[in-house]
Amino acid sequence: ITSYAYDTKNRLITITDALSGIRRYSYDKVGNKLTHTDKRSNGTSFVYDKLNRLIQETNALGTVTTYTYDANGNRLTSTTAGKTESISYDALNRPLVITHLGAKTETYTYDADGNVATKKDGKDQITTFTNDALGRVTDKLVASGTHITYQYDNWGNIKTLVDEIGTTTSTYDNENRLLIETKTFTALVGKSYSITRTYKADGQLASITDAASRVVNYEYNTRGLLDKVMYSSATIAQYTYNGVGKPTSLVYGNGIKTDYEYDALERLSRQVIKNSASEELWKQEYSYDAESNRARLTLPEGRAVDYAYDTLGQLKTVNDSAVSGIADMSFSYDGWGNRTTLTTPFGSTAYAYTASRDELASYTQGKMSVAMSYDNNGSIISETYTRGGKEARTVAYTWDTQNRLAGLQYQVKNQPAFMPVLPNNTLAFKYDDSGNRSVKTVNGVSSYYINSGLSVLNELDNTGLVTKTIIDAVAEIGKDGKLQYISQDVLGSAVLVTSDAGAIVSKYEYDPFGGIIGMQGSDSTKYLFTGQEFDPESELYYMNTRYHNPMTGRFISRDALRKTNDYIYTKNNPFSYIDPTGMEEQSIFQDWLSIVNPAGRTTYILSTGKILMPGTNNHYFSMTSHPGFTGVDTSVLQLHVDQKFNQPREGWRLDYDWNAETKMTDWHHNYREKVPYLGFPGEPPAAYVYDHMPAGAGTRSVGRVARVVKAGGGVMTGVSAGMDMYSISTAEDKPREAMRVAGGWATAEVAAVAGAKGGCVFAGAIFIETGPGAGVACGVGAFIGGISSGIAGYHGGKYLVGSLYDYQTEQATNYPVLPPPGTRIYTQEELAEMNKYYIQP
Repeated sequence: ITSYAYDTKNRLITITDALSGIRRYSYDKVGNKLTHTDKRSNGTSFVYDKLNRLIQETNALGTVTTYTYDANGNRLTSTTAGKTESISYDALNRPLVITHLGAKTETYTYDADGNVATKKDGKDQITTFTNDALGRVTDKLVASGTHITYQYDNWGNIKTLVDEIGTTTSTYDNENRLLIETKTFTALVGKSYSITRTYKADGQLASITDAASRVVNYEYNTRGLLDKVMYSSATIAQYTYNGVGKPTSLVYGNGIKTDYEYDALERLSRQVIKNSASEELWKQEYSYDAESNRARLTLPEGRAVDYAYDTLGQLKTVNDSAVSGIADMSFSYDGWGNRTTLTTPFGSTAYAYTASRDELASYTQGKMSVAMSYDNNGSIISETYTRGGKEARTVAYTWDTQNRLAGLQYQVKNQPAFMPVLPNNTLAFKYDDSGNRSVKTVNGVSSYYINSGLSVLNELDNTGLVTKTIIDAVAEIGKDGKLQYISQDVLGSAVLVTSDAGAIVSKYEYDPFGGIIGMQGSDSTKYLFTGQEFDPESELYYMNTRYHNPMTGRFISRDALRKTNDYIYTKNNPFSYIDPTGMEEQSIFQDWLSIVNPAGRTTYILSTGKILMPGTNNHYFSMTSHPGFTGVDTSVLQLHVDQKFNQPREGWRLDYDWNAETKMTDWHHNYREKVPYLGFPGEPPAAYVYDHMPAGAGTRSVGRVARVVKAGGGVMTGVSAGMDMYSISTAEDKPREAMRVAGGWATAEVAAVAGAKGGCVFAGAIFIETGPGAGVACGVGAFIGGISSGIAGYHGGKYLVGSLYDYQTEQATNYPVLPPPGTRIYTQEELAEMNKYYIQP
């Protein structure tokens, strides 16, 4: 049980979990959060200006971040430990130039409709966008001269996409769910590959047929949780769950069974993998500190590994009890989270960084040193390895015009004669428009990938033959049709690979940041640490948008989201977070944010921001104006959404909706002084301010009348509230009636205020005078306008909310969509923390 305590103003002050861990909050007089203290008593403090804008934030280590704003409330600068990011804006408050840590990283221009027309990066590479009348991108011209084109169906789904890889065509059903996706590769002439999906009556995925015509079927239990995964009429995976939807067992088709146990906070505490004879093949037990950082890992034969963290939750020490300190590690960091030292029993490694941009400039261990250089986008372009004063190896990196790794060239130098010859590998990569890696070429031999969402579904060889099918990180099917099963740990890392007959093929063990420190058996899979693809030729992990170097615990290019530190992996806490997209860490305990959209289905939004609609292709969220609110200037918000998702806009869609209560108000806190009115940025129009409003004595008269009107309104409000409470208590559907009443009062308040102001202005215009008479006229007009508009708004709001409630109920009944197994909903507190990444420039 988790309990919540509030102060007299209904502000959250403590959250106490089932293990008595307490998070505490304090506020100033106007409700701004002043302090946040975590369960380990580490605190963060906040300071605000007179307009309630955040101007200073101090973390538990004492690192200070300051913010400045312009007169319109746009954030101009963000400075941490002396390093500054700044943004300049045009007259419409749209970002023009973003300067990140001393370098111009993004420059924008806009067309007449407010769409982004061009984007220039730090290397002066320009991407040009062409939009249709609905604001959807129809052509994207990248700096290489390649045109990427989009065609849409009548519902806004992309039906044809031509990019640098080839052509993708898509067809959809009447619910806008993706049915057939056909892909061609320019390099594989005359070949095409289709992926087909079917759905159950409730909208859940029923089957998927891959490019090799292999069919995988899915069955669900009565709670809508995944029950079985089937291939060739045989069950290859079956799940059971506890009361909160956490998996308690997973049984593979080869008899391998994984059992899961949880502590009082539903954190995984024990995982055991057994064969069909119930013999233990692998086992781990976990314990945690108050902030859910892994504190101890207990392994078979009494081996235990203890972990310690600093006040920011960064991993500090690893102590392995069973190997005489050989696996012990200790880390230190600077104020920006850059690793400064790594100490092991084999020696110490020191790391140095560029003065202003957090780029790893070099690291040294004993006689070996490595020096790096970077381009103006902050992507690594060279590594030079030196041993004993002699150059031993160089690595040259190239990047495409969209800042994606395009190639690596290795060259070995001064290698001792007694050592085996190391290969001078040359690697090249190409990507589709969504950023998925589609082609990998090693020394002239290419492999091709077909993706389903964020995951690889099929691998193809150089001739276009399907060589592998990957089934939901559960199993892999080779070109001979044989299966091998992948068992994963709490992070989703492959730890055990077994054959179709249940025999062990390989075992893996990792260091904290993904380095492979132990492997038994054959090298049977390349989807290893956190399930990400490992490239043995480069010793890097491909994490969808960026590449991670486990040796340094960092990415080799900047995060497109521009965080406090653009390069570090999972906040330097690799046991509590994973990074499935390479853009943003994701807690292993809270994976998904669920929002119900107007179409009645559920949209799952990864904390990285990529929107995955059940049964549709993976579109990205758009902040273009909702029909009926075409006057909303969404360009500023859209730009930051685009930066978040790193994708072009795709226009408004019926099945997308952003939770305005939790999102738009958070945008307001960062960009405006006042809450947006019906979604409009800035202050509500001051339509009630006219030249003929009364002054002097008239103003005092208006004040007296206003007090009388307010008092009368209070009496009427009390009476009406009592009647509404009675209607709720006697209603057959109490939640429906409660929502109708709430909707009625919300619209009544808005309508009454507008009516009162309008009545005042109207009456004042009739009795054009500046004395007391105008004040009385204004008061009478305000009373009549407020009462009549409030009543009309109340009944209109009840009718509208009731209709929406009935529609949502019908849709939820006919088209329920439940979260994937093991997913979790964000709390409001976590949502607020996550929103920092969505909304900060």
